[in-house]
Order: sequence, then C-alpha cells, then structure tokens
Amino acid sequence: MSKTYRRIALVNPPWKFDRSKFWACKEPHLPLELLYAEALLRELGLDAVVVDAHLEGLNLANVEERVEAFHPDLIVLTTAPSYLFWRCPPPELDVPATTCAVVKRLAPVVVVGPHGSATPGYVLDRLDCQAVIRGEPEEELAHLVLGEPTPATAWRGEKNGAGMANVTPPVDLPALPALDYQHYPLKKKTHRHHLFWGEGLGAEVEFSRGCPHHCSFCNRRFFRSRYRERPISKVLSELKRLRSLGIDYVYFIDELFGLGATDELLAALSREHIVQFGCETRLDLWDETRLDLLASAGCVSLEFGLESPFQELREGLKKGYDLDPDRIIEILVYAKSKIPWVQADLVEIPWADAASIRKTAEWRQEAIRRGVWISEPVKLFPYPGSDLHEKLIGPITDRSWIDAMESY
Repeated sequence: MSKTYRRIALVNPPWKFDRSKFWACKEPHLPLELLYAEALLRELGLDAVVVDAHLEGLNLANVEERVEAFHPDLIVLTTAPSYLFWRCPPPELDVPATTCAVVKRLAPVVVVGPHGSATPGYVLDRLDCQAVIRGEPEEELAHLVLGEPTPATAWRGEKNGAGMANVTPPVDLPALPALDYQHYPLKKKTHRHHLFWGEGLGAEVEFSRGCPHHCSFCNRRFFRSRYRERPISKVLSELKRLRSLGIDYVYFIDELFGLGATDELLAALSREHIVQFGCETRLDLWDETRLDLLASAGCVSLEFGLESPFQELREGLKKGYDLDPDRIIEILVYAKSKIPWVQADLVEIPWADAASIRKTAEWRQEAIRRGVWISEPVKLFPYPGSDLHEKLIGPITDRSWIDAMESY
C-alpha cells in the first residue's frame, strides 16, 4: 500500500488496569514514542498531534470527539502506556482494542507497540486495525506516511507470522529531535515516577536506548535491543525546556542508565544543576566514585534491577555478573548515604528451592535494616520475545500473549 497521509493523530489510549496482570506503575507517563513521532512528522511538514487520553483523563467518547475534530487521514495507536513499559506492558489488549473500535471509523489505524512487534498477526486480528509496525516506530512511521513503508509494516490481509522477520531496524537515536512539548499538555503531568515524597511536576526523558545484555526474562528482542545514545546537547536542551515549563523532576527511562557517555552527561548535570532525576540501572555498573558523581548530578531516586543477591540464582537469569551478597549491600548502603531513595528489585526465581527462598528473605531484611529498600520478589511474566517465554511455554506463535497470560 503506497498511499500518503498528511494529517496524523497519535493516540495514547485511556488506560485502565482494574483486571490487568500489569504490575508496574499505573500513573500517566509521557508517551515518548508518540512525541518523537509527532516531532519527526512535523519536521516533514505534516500535521500531527498527540492525543494522550491517559494523561488528560479522557473517556472513549472524549477520544472520539478529539480525534474527529482533528480530521485525520491516519491514526496511530500504541499498545503500551509509554516506552517506559514496552519491556513490561499490560499483556491484555482490551484497552487498545476498545479504543481502536471507536476511532477506526474516522481513519485507518496503524498500531505500534511491543505486542505487534512480537506477534503482528495477533494484534491485527484482535484490534481489527489496518496495519502494525514491528519494532521502534518513529522512522518507520515517517516512511509509511510518505507512501514508502518497509516490510516492517505488517498489513491486514497479508500473512504476518510471529517471530523475528521484518522487525524495524533500530532507530537512529541521534536523529530524533529534542522535544519542545509545544503542543502537549505538560502542565497536567503531576506524577513524578519513582519519587515518593513532595509535590511538583514530573516528566520522563531518554538518554540511551537498548541494552547489550541478554537477561533471560527481558522482553526487548524485537525492539530497543542495540545500545545507542542521544547527543548530550539534545538531552540538555530537552531538560532545560522541561525546567522552563515547571518540571522539577525527570525520570530516565533508559533500559540501562550508566553505560557509554553517561559520565559526560552526569558531569554536565553536575555543572548546570538543571533538574533532579531518577533512573534505573544495573548494580555492577556502579562503585563509590561513580555513585558520588551520580549524586552530585542531581539523582534523588535510584532503582537497581538486582533480581537476586546470590550468584547461583542469577546464573539462570543470565545477569552476567558475580558480585557477592556482602558487596551488594555495601554498594547499596553507600548509595543510600548519597541519594535519598535507593531501591533494589528482586524477582521470584522459578528454580529456587526452599532454602534459597529463606536465604533471600533473610538477606532482604538485613538490607532493609541497614536503610535500603528491597522489594518483595516479583513473579516474572513470560513475555513473548523473552528467553523465559521460550523456556516455559515454547517458541513464539500468534497465541503467545494468550498462553503467557494463562500460564502466569
């Protein structure tokens, strides 16, 4: 299909999680994938607008009214609330499906997100949409609206099997513009992700994308896999723009904050003190010296994906480091002496025996006693695209999301 489009509505659905298996934060977060796409499309001279029903508290009737008033000739709909949660999205498609049913009478609907990246046929059938983009959508959307889609766009009526074929190549991250939020209702964004005190306005930003590691539970095979960075100048420009709009805290959504040129970014933030921030990262990237730099740059909330303090349990998760439990607590306690909130996340290890579970609980209580918050172990969801899904369920098929929910 080679039709061109000039008016594009990019829709973040009115998310509800009442009966969802979604375990992560349910507050509104910036739909960065849609905001980047809007900026790229506007650079091409096209009319594009983001309708964020989650942030604005719109119901389906409101969404239909807003989209119709824009008179789009193409609608883009995401199946995850934000890039922050593409790796752990709500597995159900109920909310995107009901949203698509309402807006598809107005214009053809193209769906982006992690579900269609792994299983395009399932999403095409479930949402009855016109097309699905597999993988990171920003540049592919630009190709599509100009009538030059690549095979990464899967169209209804074609054979669109699950698996690796025809996933969009990783986006040229430095080519993404610095967002100015000129057309976005940022003043409504009061949630400050992973900050548990005070009031203010929060936002999400991105410095890097992708991860070089291959943890068995991670759902990123079909998108955000190769590690890339945005130019520091663009990140600083974006942060200054956010601060000028009243944002006093940002959260870096990077899969792995701390690689590459992170120290250069932190040094710049230490000099300019633009805004306080939070991030998620791996514990083995940090020592006392780097934690000092992180704190001086304005970090006030630090979340480590630990999974388990014990190497014999981490091996099956393919975490790729061998810090011992005492050193882990030592790093956590030092970080807490510099940064107001420090957290490490544990997961339920499917192969852990009773003794390992008891030992983990004792270690957790010791860390908490020393002032660091350690999460209760979270049950791993077998996301299609993860090694865990293949181990517990089998190869990806168009039933994979259904099978994963039934097994959870």
